[in-house]
Amino acid sequence: MTRMGGYALALATLVAPTVLSYANRGMVLLIAATALACLPGLVRDRIRPNWRSPVGGLIAAFLAWGALTALWAYTPGLALPKAAGIGGLALAGLVLTMTAGRLDTDERRRVLKAALLGMAIATVLVGIERLLDLPLSRGAYWLESGKWVEGPLFVITRFKPTAILLVVWTVLAAPAAYALGWRRTAIVSIAVAVAVSVVTGSLGALLAIGMTTVVSLLVLYGSPRLATRTMAVALAVAFAAAPLAVAIPEPLAMWQAAPWLPHSTQHRAQIWKFAAERTVERPLLGWGLDGSRRLPGGDAKVANYYDIPGRAGEVEIQPQPVMPLHPHNAISQVWLETGAVGAGLALAVVIALLLPAGRLNRLPALVVIGGTTATMTVSAVSFGAWQSWWHALLWLTVALAVTARDIATLKA
Repeated sequence: MTRMGGYALALATLVAPTVLSYANRGMVLLIAATALACLPGLVRDRIRPNWRSPVGGLIAAFLAWGALTALWAYTPGLALPKAAGIGGLALAGLVLTMTAGRLDTDERRRVLKAALLGMAIATVLVGIERLLDLPLSRGAYWLESGKWVEGPLFVITRFKPTAILLVVWTVLAAPAAYALGWRRTAIVSIAVAVAVSVVTGSLGALLAIGMTTVVSLLVLYGSPRLATRTMAVALAVAFAAAPLAVAIPEPLAMWQAAPWLPHSTQHRAQIWKFAAERTVERPLLGWGLDGSRRLPGGDAKVANYYDIPGRAGEVEIQPQPVMPLHPHNAISQVWLETGAVGAGLALAVVIALLLPAGRLNRLPALVVIGGTTATMTVSAVSFGAWQSWWHALLWLTVALAVTARDIATLKA
């Protein structure tokens, strides 16, 4: 008999892309409601978490360390509430993941279909917004404020999170769809994810596509074991190299050396430089969980250089905050706030998730390795590491990954 949890997960994956597109904070409510719908089934069947899981243990250890940083945090009152918030979302995510692992064949297919349909709906909405000058966004704002806004308040780049969701979920769904014989669906979903990434100008999504392509080729033409080991080494290097961002050139030197870099990239490079400078001041313990938003010198401005279109040789200088709440790089943020101890625990979590995929067949390995690669790539260039809506999306993504992996495993 079909369980409520299966329907709840299917509904969540159906509406999540639209919720993310227009009200990303609603993602927290979505996974909380989904977890509440899934919980009775787990209680009824007396399903308990695997407390011996290395991943669960490492996540718990990281959260405990994050809470402990409250003892030496530069800004009091941030670490404990943030650790509690992350922990609450992790518990909801655990319920979703356990439910996904217990779905039967029909329920897995239903969740996969719902995710694909939700992605298609979001794609149509982005297309309407792009072609008709964002009428839905303007209409939503009018309903909320009573004002119809013309001009640049709404731009298509506001759908960058949607593009990222489409890329990450396609990495999970395409191998499962292929395994079920839905080959056209798999190909179309990949093409659509690429197109939306280009239209929205999402650097994170485009980088994720590139990195995932490389890893997928390793899985398909090498082996899952080779791909997991390569990724593990790459992640270790990325974590070890984060404090070395102190060597990033100053803004003028960077602009002169690479004027072709997007303005946002040049700015973020300076953010990462500042984060690294503060990291090496407290390399072991960090500045306290969630402390990026209130660092000494964090409210200072850094110059950002722009070529003036149509006026060769002329440059505009715009000051930008050197630390706008967070570093836009999860690895840098973990180092900055929780030090080498926290960075080591975070790296261990990701590797513990990744390495078992080396023992899977190619299609299910694509789901796990590709999904991890895409998510880590996005996390390295976008968003704050602890933003609640982002964690909510990650946990729903994990549940979808479990579903897609199991489909691909059975059909492999």
